[in-house]
Amino acid sequence: PVISPDEEFIVCRGNTTSDDLVIIPVDWSAGYPQPGTPVDVSFPSSNGIALIALNPVVAPNGLSLAIPATNTSGDLVVVTVPRPITSNSVIATNISFPSNNAVVNPTAAVAVSPDSTYYAVHALPTIADLVVVQVDASGVPTTTTGILWPQSNNTASTLVPPTISGDGRLIAVNGTQVTSGGDLLLLPMADDGTPGTALPVSFPSNNNYLNAALPPVISGDAALVLQRGSASTGDLVAVQVTFTSSSVITTQETNV
Repeated sequence: PVISPDEEFIVCRGNTTSDDLVIIPVDWSAGYPQPGTPVDVSFPSSNGIALIALNPVVAPNGLSLAIPATNTSGDLVVVTVPRPITSNSVIATNISFPSNNAVVNPTAAVAVSPDSTYYAVHALPTIADLVVVQVDASGVPTTTTGILWPQSNNTASTLVPPTISGDGRLIAVNGTQVTSGGDLLLLPMADDGTPGTALPVSFPSNNNYLNAALPPVISGDAALVLQRGSASTGDLVAVQVTFTSSSVITTQETNV
């Protein structure tokens, strides 16, 4: 089970032959938590959740959650959880990725922005390496955008979700270390969750990151990205990020 960040509900995966998720409202009116009436959530058009050990990811504001689906009629399902939580208020929406793209690794959790404005998931690199699903202030999914990394680069490892800065303004993933393609790939994000222009970042002096499975680290204000390098050139690589606008960034790289 997963507890929502606002502690207003608990969500569990259900039996896919009947209901895909079960949401249990939590009543705090007595001054302590009491379980409410469970709400069964069936995904539309016979979509479902793959039989893998993966929990849904709940947005920080508690108004939506997302989980990869079996792709029968949607690659991702976003569930809107308005208040009060009732069987009539909760809505599950199938999200089909553009150009017949799909979730490349359904065992990796979906990433959600700290400001609850979007979800991000690794997708098939031949079509778009990253897919961003925007969510409005009420938890309803709006625009779905596929992002193809520049210069024929790809995400190096999809074992972990994309890294998102504490303010939601920047997404970072490891690249495939192609000289022109970049060791890191950075994507600025607008306040409403609209993706900007992706930027490949190559480490100086032909340095490379140590391990593709280790995700980059972003400071809370999106001004600094860190990744481990090779000991012979620089143990750590620091990338200073400057936003020229909400959708465009420049960087300065330093071996440490």
